[in-house]
Amino acid sequence: STVAATSNKVKVVAAAPPGSHSPIIFPGAVLANSKQPKAAETFLTYLSSTEGMKVFEKYGFNPLTKQ
Repeated sequence: STVAATSNKVKVVAAAPPGSHSPIIFPGAVLANSKQPKAAETFLTYLSSTEGMKVFEKYGFNPLTKQ
C-alpha cells in the first residue's frame, strides 16, 4: 500500500494481510556499464544515509537494514 499511497495513478484492488508475505524490497545498485558510477554511488550513499532514511519514512517506507 505504500506505493499506492504515493501515487494517484495506482488503484488498490486487494490488500494482503500484514505478515502474510515477505517484506517487499526495493534494491539499488550501480550498474557495471554506468556512465556516471561516482554520481550513482553518491546517490545510493545518500539514500542509505540518516537524511535519506527520513525521506523514505516520511512516505511510509520502513528504514533500510544492512544485510
